[in-house]
Amino acid sequence: HQVKIRGFRIEIGEVETALRQHAAVQDTLVLAHGDTEKVLVAYVVPKVALSDEISLSTTLRNALAKTLPNYLVPSLWMELDALPQLPNGKINRRALPKPETQQHDNYVAPRSAVETTLAAIWADVLQQNQVGIKDNFFALGGHSLLGIQIVAQAETALGCKIPLRTLFQAPTIAEFAAHIEADAKIGEIAPEQFPQLEADMAQRLLPFPLTDIQQAYWLGRSQAFELGNIGTHGYREIDVVGLSIAQVEQVLNQLIERHDMLRAVVNPDGQQQILAQVPRYTLTVTDLRHSPGEAALNALRDRMSHQVFSPDQWPLFQIKAARLSETKVRFYVSFDVLIGDAWSFQLLGREIAQLMRGDQLPPLTISFRDYVLAEQAFRKTTAYQQAMDYWQARLSELPPAPDLPLTMAPSQVESPQFERRSGRLDSNLWQQLKQRAHRANLTPSGVVLATFAEVLTTWSRQPAFTLNLTLFNRQPVHPEVSHLVGDFTASLLLAINNSDNDTFVSRAQRLQTQLWNDLEHRAVSGVQVLRELARQQNRSPGALLPVVFTSTLNQAIPATANQDWQTETVYSVSQTSQVYLDHQVSEIAGELIFNWDAIAA
Repeated sequence: HQVKIRGFRIEIGEVETALRQHAAVQDTLVLAHGDTEKVLVAYVVPKVALSDEISLSTTLRNALAKTLPNYLVPSLWMELDALPQLPNGKINRRALPKPETQQHDNYVAPRSAVETTLAAIWADVLQQNQVGIKDNFFALGGHSLLGIQIVAQAETALGCKIPLRTLFQAPTIAEFAAHIEADAKIGEIAPEQFPQLEADMAQRLLPFPLTDIQQAYWLGRSQAFELGNIGTHGYREIDVVGLSIAQVEQVLNQLIERHDMLRAVVNPDGQQQILAQVPRYTLTVTDLRHSPGEAALNALRDRMSHQVFSPDQWPLFQIKAARLSETKVRFYVSFDVLIGDAWSFQLLGREIAQLMRGDQLPPLTISFRDYVLAEQAFRKTTAYQQAMDYWQARLSELPPAPDLPLTMAPSQVESPQFERRSGRLDSNLWQQLKQRAHRANLTPSGVVLATFAEVLTTWSRQPAFTLNLTLFNRQPVHPEVSHLVGDFTASLLLAINNSDNDTFVSRAQRLQTQLWNDLEHRAVSGVQVLRELARQQNRSPGALLPVVFTSTLNQAIPATANQDWQTETVYSVSQTSQVYLDHQVSEIAGELIFNWDAIAA
């Protein structure tokens, strides 16, 4: 009676109760349907016949939408003469027809070329077999990141600029297409004005530029910068039961061969390069089966958790193993973020599981180098210049960083050491908060970001400040982009002004609107904007905005099923140069997990 769909915990009875209150419904049953991507299907026994002009499902869908949030409105509808029953009078669920057999009854086909194009894009991005023009983006599992992908692909396909907010204000294909046809100049923008990726695997071993964020990480480890003398670095400890160290080592070497960026270095001239061949990676093993004391475990942690790698020396990661018992091994994983973002390391975890099961991974036909060169070429387009003009106009409006009561000036910190403070919101409270946010037209990330802004407002000397947001900005320029290891991270500078004495919901909605406006111009990274800001103020761009918000909500790669081993992350911490507070949020096992990685001093 309680299911979880697209991150929302749903009480089936709440939907059934709402349906039974409708005059056209005699009886109903609502179920979750599907294996990996679940949707709600409503079986309905009608009480009265409706006119031929409007279907029962459309009538009920519209009625529910007035009282329930989108994720509680069933996606599939089936009309029955009666619900099948067992001899004891209970509903015979096995006798219910599969919804696929009648899904087309509720499908409304595209009526124009624009709707046809959008329907194909939605089906691809939202992983649906078929999308009708009345289907709702949010009801199909849509969120901000998927919205960015849909708008980017629609802009390229239709040759016009589409404001990101349009999708959120018009969340069906019919409404979205109507806005585009009314406001956008279809075909006005030539294809070359959009990012174009050309696969060139033959040249992938040649040096290529760092991205903006990679360059910031590479330079930021220098002592010359405020809050420097530190590598941007991630560290975690993972306990594994049911796998041998030899198995993990073998699979790790397969992945090093598969993913170019696991063989990457940064040359002294600031160009990155993929090495054609590297030595076999061997895991160093410490046997703690007979002395698993905290001192021995912590000694490894102390050595690895704040490593600063030499960028020009392979590898830019280190993995060690400690035997804790005959069946349990702890893996200590340290990596320089120059070679990969959070999505990359989720991807590696999934591919490790697939290779352990003996699955064959499809070959990659593009390289991270191809993506970076496409991004560099895009900077010569009119579209990029328009994004730069937007940020140039906003420079004077960007307030400084939050003015927090620090124990010392950041410039006084010589050797930054980060500590992690963690908390969680249990699944029931998190579910309630998401439902409240949904009713206020706020995304989960939006409401948590607004909450963080409230905390900062409480402590900052000024209620207006700028936050540095981490974006996982993989442009959909090729189907394999999501399968690459690499640092696709970008940053975005978000201005916040909480000086007005209005409600939290109003502040959060205003903040989300500003975020969507800024995301439309994300082609220019926050690093670039910071450089322009530093140039205006005649300052070093080092630690101008050292308070960061990082959300990985809705960004988890689906886990692999049917694995014979267990894993548990028992410790993790991250550090970033020119930053003293990074607030990270994610969802694990239905709970909201929030971390503050902060410089202890």
